[in-house]
Amino acid sequence: FLCGYRQSVEYFTLRPCLSDYFDAFSLSVNVNGTKYSADVRAGDKDMIILDGERIFTDDIFDFRFYFNGGEHEVKFTVKR
Repeated sequence: FLCGYRQSVEYFTLRPCLSDYFDAFSLSVNVNGTKYSADVRAGDKDMIILDGERIFTDDIFDFRFYFNGGEHEVKFTVKR
């Protein structure tokens, strides 16, 4: 629950519940040959960096991480 991981058939989303006591975690996802390695932490602003590229989206919590057969690295920052 604290990680906010939600999975559908085609993708997953993140909606972490971070606090002063739980302000960072790592998550590994391996579904149907797709691998995600995610570092989630509290920070100065909401931001997603996927495979080294910043993702611009209106709401990071609605961003869909698709199961596409690749290997991905995610940095997910949630504004305090």
